[in-house]
Amino acid sequence: MTKRIEELLNAIKETPSIAGKIENKDLLAPYLKAVSSFVDLKLIKRKHLKVITDPMHGAAIGYISSIFNKSKCKVIEIHSKADPNFGGLHPEPIEDYLFDLKKAVKQNGAAIGLATDGDADRLGSLMKQVVIIRRTWFSLFYSIIYANTKV
Repeated sequence: MTKRIEELLNAIKETPSIAGKIENKDLLAPYLKAVSSFVDLKLIKRKHLKVITDPMHGAAIGYISSIFNKSKCKVIEIHSKADPNFGGLHPEPIEDYLFDLKKAVKQNGAAIGLATDGDADRLGSLMKQVVIIRRTWFSLFYSIIYANTKV
């Protein structure tokens, strides 16, 4: 098998060139539009929450914060420096890896802590040390509804 692969590789006369185009795009607006299709942003705007967000050095840096920054909520974001190695963390929003978020929520007296995984397609949330792990963004809405704060 190895010999056949080497024969095929040697038969290639030239390396094909692939020309491409790289574009920088701001994805915040479409992201917020998608989130608003299943999260009641009007409800969030009425709440006066203190929220800790943890994008775990991943793709959601600034995104969850931007949802709350348009409201009357106070937002603190931890692990907000982009790092392909996720700052040495395991970027999974499950209880075993939310120790920094739990600490920040407690130290800051926050109502809610929200963490995303590295590519921001999953979200974990906690309220006063109660961890709610959901595999979808519905936990964001759930956390807002049941947060023990003033409306």
